[in-house]
Amino acid sequence: MTKRQSCEDIDKKNYFGQVLTLSPDDVRLPRYHDQRKRRGFDDTEAWDLRGTIYKFVLPRLKRYKELSTGYPESLMSVIGSYPEIITTSEQNRGEVLWHYFLSEMIYAVEFAVNHETLDDRAEKGLVYFHQYFDDLSNGY
Repeated sequence: MTKRQSCEDIDKKNYFGQVLTLSPDDVRLPRYHDQRKRRGFDDTEAWDLRGTIYKFVLPRLKRYKELSTGYPESLMSVIGSYPEIITTSEQNRGEVLWHYFLSEMIYAVEFAVNHETLDDRAEKGLVYFHQYFDDLSNGY
């Protein structure tokens, strides 16, 4: 099996593994092809699982933010900690704060995809990601 044959099943938009970086004569290519056919991903996606997860999450998190029109109820307990968010209603404050948190999460994940170490803003964005992970549902 040639590298071309063992990689033709890869949808580059939704593939997060390392097969495309391997040498065309790498003997593992047929095995990775079989893994993708059998279970939907190959072992190379686990070589850098952190990076794989970030690359998977990033476009979905961006789209979630675009679709999101509400905010999680849990924000109401922290909204007072952000007096700089001045709007005409509590609901609007919640939406503004939620979109701020989502923007910071996106920044963090995007930064993590492109850098080995994180800056302070990315670190904080990942804290928000962890803190509000369970709220990343029903946001639109």
